[in-house]
Amino acid sequence: MSHERQTSNVYHRFLAQRVASRYVLAKGASLLPDFKKALAKLEEGETTALVSFCEKTLKLIFPQGDMNAASWYHGLGTGRRNAINSLQKEMRVFQMEASGLKEFPVLIASWVQRAGGWAKSLRTLELASEAGDEERVIAHGPFEIVPMPGVPKAKTDEAIAALDAATEKLRPKFPQVLYGKVFLSNHLKSGTAAWYVNTEDKFYLDINVTKRFDDVSTIIHELGHRYDHKFFKDKDLRKQFWDLSTRKVYEMVVFDEKLRKEVADEAVQLVKDRLLGKSGLSMSDMLVMWLKGPHIKGDARKLTTEFMNGKIDEKAYHTAMMGSGNAEMQTDKLLHGPIAVTPYGGKNPTENFAEGFMHYVLGMKLDPEIVTIFDQLK
Repeated sequence: MSHERQTSNVYHRFLAQRVASRYVLAKGASLLPDFKKALAKLEEGETTALVSFCEKTLKLIFPQGDMNAASWYHGLGTGRRNAINSLQKEMRVFQMEASGLKEFPVLIASWVQRAGGWAKSLRTLELASEAGDEERVIAHGPFEIVPMPGVPKAKTDEAIAALDAATEKLRPKFPQVLYGKVFLSNHLKSGTAAWYVNTEDKFYLDINVTKRFDDVSTIIHELGHRYDHKFFKDKDLRKQFWDLSTRKVYEMVVFDEKLRKEVADEAVQLVKDRLLGKSGLSMSDMLVMWLKGPHIKGDARKLTTEFMNGKIDEKAYHTAMMGSGNAEMQTDKLLHGPIAVTPYGGKNPTENFAEGFMHYVLGMKLDPEIVTIFDQLK
């Protein structure tokens, strides 16, 4: 039996099980009935039921109790995430204040009104957390696909085909990022084809992606974040990339013996011209830069005055102006600013790395210094 046919059969069995599971959930308990009972108890002055309900709800959002939200939370759109986040904060406030409500029963009425506004967010939570029931996956290459129930198989296949296209590009260069569950979602922010959550090492793929270039490149970009988070361990290379992403590079001039002699010759000639009363005299950029540095033997102004007044001879002045050794000095000429692979990469070094990763994998144009870094990561 072909792999495609096996995947199709597994998918349909999974979908049937998931739909049956959802039917049971729809017919069974939900959050709102318990909430209404707890709120009625609060109106009677009893806080225990609502405290227990808050504990139950918070455990649904944070199943491990460590403020790491359940996996389904990260697949939600911004509006739903904000609603659930506001809800959990409100519930924590109520838990803290509940014990004091018996001493100040006058506050109960305000909490009844305040908690009454939770209903809409609780309904959002009911719908969102359905993704948190028993999870079934489809083995697919190096990944485990977690599909969305009720979505036509053709659409799921299109999303998986986009993932396959990205996988084909990644495997020769960075196969280590190809693993784990891929959560298909229709809750990602509009225009977001994929999303990697580094705190949980989870990868979400929008159900509407196709094999078009923008979607495939975004998948590679997000898996670039996985490489950055999980596999970019070389501290020296990381520092190099950070520097390239953040620092400005200015032209450097090496004052070797030849150039130092030239600026010393120029300084001597300027003094002679001034003594002859010539006007409109000016210094070259190299002499100006050299005089600003710390490499002259003594104070340049004082030495020039002493030479003009005959207190030191030309040879002594020239020797002092040459200095005692070669030096490298930075000019004001900016060669280039921070290297941003794309305007979006200019946002910060982390996004710049993901953009560089994507360009490197796809063989797109990259700054040679960044190419050198990625060549060493393979």
